[in-house]
Amino acid sequence: MTTFKKNLSKLVVGVGWSITGKFLGRFLAVLGDVFAARILGPALFGLYSIGWTLLRMLSLVVHVGLPNGVQRFIPVYIHDDHNRLQEVVKLSIIISLFSGLVCGMLLYAFSPAIAQGIYHKPGLTIIFRLFAISLPFISLLSTVAAATRATKIMSYSVLIEDVGQPFFAILFLVIFYIAVGVDVNWVILSDLSSFLVTSMLAIWAVRRLFHGFWKIRIPSLSVARELLRFSVSTALAGTFAVFVFWVDRLMVGYFLSEVQNGLYQAASQISVIFVIVLSAFNSILAPMFAGFHASNDYQQLNNIFKVGTKWGLYLSLPVFLVFCFVPRELLSVIYGQAYSDAWPALVILSVGQIINVGTGSIGSLLSMTGHHRLWLALSIAGITMNICLCVLLIPRFGIVGAALGTAISLNLMYFAGLWWARRHLKIWPYDGRYIKGVVAFVGSILIFLGMVNVFPGSDFAILLLGLLISFVSFFGMLLWLGVDEEDRHLAELLIPKRIRNEANS
Repeated sequence: MTTFKKNLSKLVVGVGWSITGKFLGRFLAVLGDVFAARILGPALFGLYSIGWTLLRMLSLVVHVGLPNGVQRFIPVYIHDDHNRLQEVVKLSIIISLFSGLVCGMLLYAFSPAIAQGIYHKPGLTIIFRLFAISLPFISLLSTVAAATRATKIMSYSVLIEDVGQPFFAILFLVIFYIAVGVDVNWVILSDLSSFLVTSMLAIWAVRRLFHGFWKIRIPSLSVARELLRFSVSTALAGTFAVFVFWVDRLMVGYFLSEVQNGLYQAASQISVIFVIVLSAFNSILAPMFAGFHASNDYQQLNNIFKVGTKWGLYLSLPVFLVFCFVPRELLSVIYGQAYSDAWPALVILSVGQIINVGTGSIGSLLSMTGHHRLWLALSIAGITMNICLCVLLIPRFGIVGAALGTAISLNLMYFAGLWWARRHLKIWPYDGRYIKGVVAFVGSILIFLGMVNVFPGSDFAILLLGLLISFVSFFGMLLWLGVDEEDRHLAELLIPKRIRNEANS
């Protein structure tokens, strides 16, 4: 097997685990949100959403970038320096837990000031304080799960973090609902319980993968400095990059009513499905980028970046069709008729997200090749632009303005990173093979509009038909236009040999 095929095999296996887990996990998370949205109503769900958004944003900094740090250094040390490997693992666990405790105490102490002084909503105080208790467990879970991914064994991270956490959240929510009924505090407690359980499971997984790391001597200061120097800078870059996705929700909560915030939360949450696709590729590509960079194998790095970008986009385009052409039906089926008015924001956010997917894993590429400070600068510029646009657009256009501000700032940030990678790293994901994808996408649009618009069914039936038509038409046209070389390699990895032989006979 050639080097390219071996790398492609790792990509397929890793992404297969990751994308399955992330979609299943996202389905469970949305299911929990739908349950909460329906029993709380738009107003209370809007308050819960403000607290949840703040928690997720803090979860990006609470671990001081250690998930990136372990994914950077474990692939380097795993074969050559066992002692340093164990030191990195032990340090990451201790520091992430400590930083989570500190951040949790700070949020708990300042909750009244944030709730009343910024949002003028005193009811948010208890919500913020309950979420603050979750921060140590979130920090630990994120770091330990990343350590398991750095070994390129995706199953632990997928089962515990991607699927396990939302599964336990729903499980505890159902238990609380049956036992005591559910208000907003019990919804938050179900989230807290899920983070506690899955962080303990993650520690168990690390003990299986890295034997004896608890017995190692006190880690050296040199390892700690190296780990933290990289982790903190990438943490800031990654934090600002993801804040571009979430700061709009906080701005909507500040400028608009609880009901409008609940509507925007629904649209924003659904549009995150595109981020899931990209995140699934990032999970396995990040340690591969680090390994190729360490060995100066930029040809393989460029090849795997091209394949990841292309297939991330191809997997997202059929879903994009549904989000663009039947958004009202999508919101009504998932969240209920009360949330269907958020459809214009959903369309705008979806356009921004599909362009984001089309730039590939550019953030991971820059971070894992030593250009994390550049990514930090771009991320700061992106979030600054998003805040400014939200301040200008939300008072005038409401949730549509928030969606526009996010889409514009997100796309400019990622295109700037892609341009820099092309100019300085000589890495570019696009070539003439994308013409087939463009033709297939345009053809799918015509087929989609022609069939869905004449179908007189219910919202659920239209949504189901739209998903079926978009996937069948897009991938059917891709096959009809011809298969590229890497696509054949993918087929060899995904389709059993017996079936391929029968098809060719």
